[in-house]
Amino acid sequence: MRKYLIPALVAWHLIAIVEGAIPPPTRFTFPERQFPSSAGGFVDTVTVGLDGAARTLPPLMRVFKWVTAPIHDMAGRYRVLTGMGQNWNMFSSPARWDRYTRVRYYVQPAGGRVWAATELVGPAHREDRVRGFQSFRDSYRDKDLNLSLTAFYNRRKPDMVRPDTRPEELPNDLAPIARYFARHFARTLQEGERIVRTEVWAGTALTPALGQPVDPAVMAERLAVLRDYYEGAVEQRVNVPPVPPYHAGETEADITWVLEYYEEP
Repeated sequence: MRKYLIPALVAWHLIAIVEGAIPPPTRFTFPERQFPSSAGGFVDTVTVGLDGAARTLPPLMRVFKWVTAPIHDMAGRYRVLTGMGQNWNMFSSPARWDRYTRVRYYVQPAGGRVWAATELVGPAHREDRVRGFQSFRDSYRDKDLNLSLTAFYNRRKPDMVRPDTRPEELPNDLAPIARYFARHFARTLQEGERIVRTEVWAGTALTPALGQPVDPAVMAERLAVLRDYYEGAVEQRVNVPPVPPYHAGETEADITWVLEYYEEP
């Protein structure tokens, strides 16, 4: 029994993932291109060939979607349950922004003044270093962060986005992130100090469109901000940031931060 069950589960898993990754034929568009282009003859030749190959895909996708129609709903629920769904745009139309996640802690000393520390937790790998085998392990943490944020956005209702929103009103998808990193940071505190507020901030920075150059000055400014985080949690003991209202925003270089979740134990 076992020798049949395991292959069947593996086959179902692969079919469900592929079924969700293949887009409907209506998603395929073929914009008109001007030739010759500024890129040159070789690039134009390759582009024409790839465009021709892509035009053969919609009929194949139509057949695939028709064949897999009976399992569409079941496969969709399976992907949601396991968190294994992937968006087609990660390959065909990648997002035009870089995403960052940070956690801020407000610390109350025994009989002293509250101070704050902000820690960059995503992406897990530094942008100013070559990515080797460690990036494979780091990708799991980044995947967890992205899945948690996606689930949080899907469950948060529009009427929850108010300056006076309380933590108990928000979905709890980001609670594991806040609590995991808060526990680790708490181990570095002095005796008598305790965390009285934990915040999860999501950051985005726009990237140039395909074919557009990166502005070196903008990237240098962003890396200067990130390198401060790479050295560890950035502490603010004198100019302590005031406790912000929910969904407040901050800007560092070209990164726009938004407070998405917080807890006050």
